[in-house]
Amino acid sequence: MPEVSGIEKLFSLWAKKRLGKFPLLGTFQLGFSLLGDEDMYFERPGKDPILLSGIYRTDNVTGKTKNYREPYYITRNPRTALQQANRAKYAAAVAAWKALTPEEKMVYNERAKGLVMSGYNLFIREFMLS
Repeated sequence: MPEVSGIEKLFSLWAKKRLGKFPLLGTFQLGFSLLGDEDMYFERPGKDPILLSGIYRTDNVTGKTKNYREPYYITRNPRTALQQANRAKYAAAVAAWKALTPEEKMVYNERAKGLVMSGYNLFIREFMLS
């Protein structure tokens, strides 16, 4: 994962915004990352072009802000039977939460007060483990 510097660093800051064909299929923004469907270059007269496509991210762990450009990738979604069953159960859990009365939701919210989660998360966890 190469660190970007110089003029490319300016473009990495710009790339966190909406760059390229944002509203079209195949290009989207997720958090501070930009995923695109094609390489984009900034042409400079008499100099090599700057590659702008990829996933730009900012790292501030070391106390200094550094910008990195990672290669574009497509996430895999195998849609296995087990994965589809888990998604269906999760959808049923969300529907069951929405069907609860406000009093029933309040019970879960009270039970979750000592935990580091909301009543909604507690309900979903218990539903998924059942």
